[in-house]
Amino acid sequence: MALSNRDRVGKALEALQSGLRPFIDQELKAVRGKYWVTKVTEHWPNDLQWDGDEPRLDAAPLLRIIWEQWNDVFRKTLGHAERSLVSELRDVRNKWAHQEPFSTDDTYRALDSAQRLLTAISASEAAELERQKQEVLRIRFEEQTRRETRKIASTPIEGQPAGGLRPWREIITPHPLRLLLIGALRRLTDSGGDPVVELQTNFGGGKTHSMLALYHMCCGAAPADLPGIEPVLAAAEIATLPGVRRAVLVGTALSPAKVHRKSDGIEVHTLWGELAYQLLGANGYAFVAEADRQGVSPGSDALRELFKAAGPCLILIDEWVAYVRMLYGKHDLPGGTFDSNMTFAQALTEAARAVPRVLVVASLPASDIEIGGEAGVEALSRLKNTFGRLESAWRPASAEEGFEIVRRRLFQPITDPALFPQRDAAVHAFCDLYRSQQAEFPSTTREADYERRMQAAYPIHPELFDRLYNDWSTLDKFLRRRCSTN
Repeated sequence: MALSNRDRVGKALEALQSGLRPFIDQELKAVRGKYWVTKVTEHWPNDLQWDGDEPRLDAAPLLRIIWEQWNDVFRKTLGHAERSLVSELRDVRNKWAHQEPFSTDDTYRALDSAQRLLTAISASEAAELERQKQEVLRIRFEEQTRRETRKIASTPIEGQPAGGLRPWREIITPHPLRLLLIGALRRLTDSGGDPVVELQTNFGGGKTHSMLALYHMCCGAAPADLPGIEPVLAAAEIATLPGVRRAVLVGTALSPAKVHRKSDGIEVHTLWGELAYQLLGANGYAFVAEADRQGVSPGSDALRELFKAAGPCLILIDEWVAYVRMLYGKHDLPGGTFDSNMTFAQALTEAARAVPRVLVVASLPASDIEIGGEAGVEALSRLKNTFGRLESAWRPASAEEGFEIVRRRLFQPITDPALFPQRDAAVHAFCDLYRSQQAEFPSTTREADYERRMQAAYPIHPELFDRLYNDWSTLDKFLRRRCSTN
């Protein structure tokens, strides 16, 4: 039986309850003690029901607890964006409880907000909500198809949305990405390059594309399987792609409050345990096993030995601040302490510099909206101080290069040479309009280079990118990562 929108929202609230409960318990125990439920609900005379000694904590009281305990507890771990999500989800829960209807758009937004809040606390339930979101999108598109009979235009608008990210085709073209790949190849073949790179992210999805490019380049594929790699190999003066071991650490996917059990029975507690296991499995984990179990940094010596055994190796770290901020002020989590993770960051960069053919690429937030609360600010400051001593800062994409990144992410390319004249004719018609109506349009639209920019951005107008990069991206709460393709 098909689910209604209200049923989907109900399932999202159940997932939210399941993901929030351990996080709230962890945060409030650290501040209020073992009997935190009684303390934080003492002014709720009839608002909380009990089953014996156990309180009934569904999504509504959990969200209320976060809201009311924000200043004293949760603002240290979460940021303004998460506080806004909590407020929105309280409204969603009230609407659901009062049997109010949910449109497909309302349902998607509720699922998206719940998924984002769960992702911020590294809750595994976020993955299920992501699946539900995709199902809602499918239904939404089917509804639109039933309402409208669309005509397929003959002009090459590249308007068929890509079914999924085709990483190599979409990331190899922008020139600065090639520079990153060239430097990475040189480092991994011990012929130059920087050992540590920080991706300074800006609007346009450059961080994701950069990491995907590195990941796929190091997958062991033959150059013939990666169209466009030949100029990169030639510039790096390398004949073939090296075999590289890869480790990917995503802070929002690894909860420091959980022990991660591998298929062979090994239990991993920390980032350094995860790193070692991804590189060499059980043999790699042995290098840091005791430090992982104790939650202390393994030190640069142990990491050097690991890298010597695993090299050449590529280490990609994303959402590092999101992981470390969960440890702020806590001393009893499997992931170690805040300070031990900061020590690991220093040991990691030192070991990467000391061992040839090791490359560490990490991204750190570029705006306060991505950092979170007090814990996020402190985590970012400490990571930049320790990680920044050795890193080579690299900005993935400029504004104009963002044309290519975003366009390729959203649209299929023009492959038929016969269609290029039609694209050029559409662009030329716009430029003729700008020249004939000079008083109505900015002077930049009459410049010779503007037609080239329109062709590069097609079918998206370059004015949209200009506004996103030059105007909106300067706003404090402009969410660069969300707005490039939404």
